[in-house]
Amino acid sequence: MPGADFAASLPAGSDWRILGGSAQLVTSATVATRQVYLRFFVGAAEIWRGPSPNTQVASLTYVYQLMPGIVVPTLVGTYPIVPWPVDTYGSPRHSIGSNTTNLQPGDQWSAITLLLEQLKPAPPE
Repeated sequence: MPGADFAASLPAGSDWRILGGSAQLVTSATVATRQVYLRFFVGAAEIWRGPSPNTQVASLTYVYQLMPGIVVPTLVGTYPIVPWPVDTYGSPRHSIGSNTTNLQPGDQWSAITLLLEQLKPAPPE
């Protein structure tokens, strides 16, 4: 949805280890300096917030990379690497989302991808 941060819940039916992920932010022509944070929630409670190493201005496309084990935010071209804790585990009650300071109505998050390892499959029905 334009002008809104994203939230992606972990899939139902299992427990998961988060191995990485990415999300693309296309900024509108509206002049503003955006600062991105990637966040981890259990229910509505935030339990982790990783800052982007940079800001993003108007009319740019960046693909933010969530990488466990990275302790210092790093910018590689238009691919900011956001730090994330190693061995982050979750269940369907958990979600990953963004918090973007100065997000504008025409800005668009898309291509949200999570790389997950399934730990405990759901019991057969």
